[in-house]
Amino acid sequence: YAEDPAKAILMSLALEELGDRLELYSRSARYPNFVNSMLQTVAEFKNAGVSPEELNQVLPRMEEGGFREKLSETALIYAAYQALLERSFRDPLDNLSRALALLQDKRYFAGYTVYFDEFKSFTAGENRLIQRILSEAKEVIFSLCLDPDRANGSPASVFSSVQEVYLRLIQTARKLGVRVASPMKLDGTYFRSEALRHLEQHLLTSAIPAFSGEVSEIRT
Repeated sequence: YAEDPAKAILMSLALEELGDRLELYSRSARYPNFVNSMLQTVAEFKNAGVSPEELNQVLPRMEEGGFREKLSETALIYAAYQALLERSFRDPLDNLSRALALLQDKRYFAGYTVYFDEFKSFTAGENRLIQRILSEAKEVIFSLCLDPDRANGSPASVFSSVQEVYLRLIQTARKLGVRVASPMKLDGTYFRSEALRHLEQHLLTSAIPAFSGEVSEIRT
C-alpha cells in the first residue's frame, strides 16, 4: 500500500506529466502545497465513491464556466495520479471500489446473515456495498446506538447523526424491496457474563461495589 510520502511523489509526477495540458492549474501546480491539496481532493472523491470516469461523465451536463473547467482539470489530474498509483501500489481508499468490482455478477452474500456493529456513519462507498449486501443476503443486522424514544424522527438528540443513518438504512432497504423488521432494543443482553456486566455498569463510578459471583472471565 502507498503511504503518504509515496502518494506525494506520485501526485508530483502526475502534475509534471500533464504539463501544458493544465491551464487553470498551470501556475498552482508548481507549488508544493498544491500537491497536498490535490491529494486531499482525491481522497474526498474516493471516500464519496467517485472515480475520474464518473467526473468526466458529469462534465457534459454542466454549464460552461470556471467551475466546469476546474472540475475537468481535477478529473484529468485524478486520472493521471490514479494511473501512476496502480502501476506499483494500492491505496486503502480504493478497497471498497475494488471489492465492488470483484462482486460484480456474483451473489457472494446470498444465503448469509451479515452483521454491522459499532458504526456511527457510512461513507458513500460503504453505502454502495451495503446496498449490494441488502439486495443479496438472507438477513442483515445493524447494531446502532440510538435513543429508542426518538429513533423514528423525533426531535434531535445526541444520537441525531446515528438516527439519520438508521432512517437512511430503512429507506434504502425499502427501495430495494427488502423487508424491514421491527427494531430490537438491547437492554441487559450485552454480556452473558454477570461479572462483565457488573464491571461495565460500575467501571466509571467513584466506588465499585464488590461482586460476589464467579469472575473467571476477567483476567488482569
